[in-house]
Amino acid sequence: TLQASLPIFFLLSVISFIIVKRQLLDSAFFEHSIFWYTSFMPALAPVITIYNVAPFRNFVLGRAPPRGTMSMSSAPSGVSHAQKSSR
Repeated sequence: TLQASLPIFFLLSVISFIIVKRQLLDSAFFEHSIFWYTSFMPALAPVITIYNVAPFRNFVLGRAPPRGTMSMSSAPSGVSHAQKSSR
């Protein structure tokens, strides 16, 4: 999934750091990319979570059900609490 690919940004920052530290390339781009890559992870993680979790996505897109219409019952439909405890 997308969330599992986020550590790739960390890997890219480590590679950039090694390039800069070993002086393989002397470029301002690689010096700055260390911080760019690490800043993508905390910036993208909440966005990916909102996209993947349907209730969050629906709320953000304005498709959430009206307040008070959701049922808070933990029992599956058709099974009462007495039937659950007798099993």
